[in-house]
Amino acid sequence: MTANHLADLRTIIERLDSCGRLTRVTTEVDPKFDLAGIAAHFESKPRAVLFEKVKGYDVPVFTGLYWSRELLAQLMAQEEATLPGFVSGCIQNWQKKPVPPVMVDHGPILDGGPHPLDLSTLPIPIHAIKDGGPYFDAAVVIARDPETGVRNASIQRFMVVDKDTLHINIDAGRHLGLYLEKAKQRNESLTFSLNCGVGPGLHFAAATPAEAAPPDTDELGIASEFHGAPLELVHGRTLPVHIVANAMYALECEMIPGELGNEGPFAEVTGYYASREPRPVVHVRAIHARPDPVFQTILSGSEVWNSVGLLGEANVLATLQRQVPGTRDVYFSHGGCGFYHAVVQIEQQRAGWSR
Repeated sequence: MTANHLADLRTIIERLDSCGRLTRVTTEVDPKFDLAGIAAHFESKPRAVLFEKVKGYDVPVFTGLYWSRELLAQLMAQEEATLPGFVSGCIQNWQKKPVPPVMVDHGPILDGGPHPLDLSTLPIPIHAIKDGGPYFDAAVVIARDPETGVRNASIQRFMVVDKDTLHINIDAGRHLGLYLEKAKQRNESLTFSLNCGVGPGLHFAAATPAEAAPPDTDELGIASEFHGAPLELVHGRTLPVHIVANAMYALECEMIPGELGNEGPFAEVTGYYASREPRPVVHVRAIHARPDPVFQTILSGSEVWNSVGLLGEANVLATLQRQVPGTRDVYFSHGGCGFYHAVVQIEQQRAGWSR
């Protein structure tokens, strides 16, 4: 397998720019509210946005990679209408013949040298007026099962509390919550890496439904399938974690079971605020950054509907095609937030077939 441009956010941004799919905002924007507000003006249009001058920082912020299927299809060299089928095919290929990640000695994430252990040095935006603080909402967690060592990828929201502390909302039913419970039973802490600014294969791996990627499988291989080469990982320098070698930023993190702190509110994908509740505390033990980092963030809207919807569509399409002859396509509507409403297209075999 030969790596393609999807494996690195830097090459993705260059590709989008070269084909007219990138809007550059060159005037200074405030990461508190203004950045997200301006981004919302471009939401769902077939161009991603790069904010080149973020007030108080020398690092640009990127958003919009997933809010247009037209954009995403061109980036992946697919037709927009066949994108769910392509995603489904990649996951099925992984299920049949997985290509596991490889550990390498060095990667771009380690080229930036020592980085201050201070989250305030990162241009983490505050999106909505009532949000509890700045949030990581596009970074991929890579954790390992405390019992088996099997890796898992997920996307959770992390609220910045101070220079080295985050509070996390772990979605119900996710493997990360299971790992934290296992760590508690073993009287251990749970360590993981938080990788910001990565290729879409990792986001797809993190959003793949559990029924398509069971707990005993290393779903990071899904990223290898999309990126056209084995995903490269490096060992953490402070904690026993695995880090994406070409991530823009990577945090080495530790959770102590039972330690809770208030997280929220947060403007969720449904258009409502998630409430402020006691949730797990995350201690950041090390921060790594590439020499030329770009911070990636996601708006709670079309980007989530499309990225999660594509994975849901792919999974439901594959399931229905096995069970219902004539199933042609599945679409998870934006009105259902990419989660809660599906439209199924079938070729009727006989009267009443749709029921």
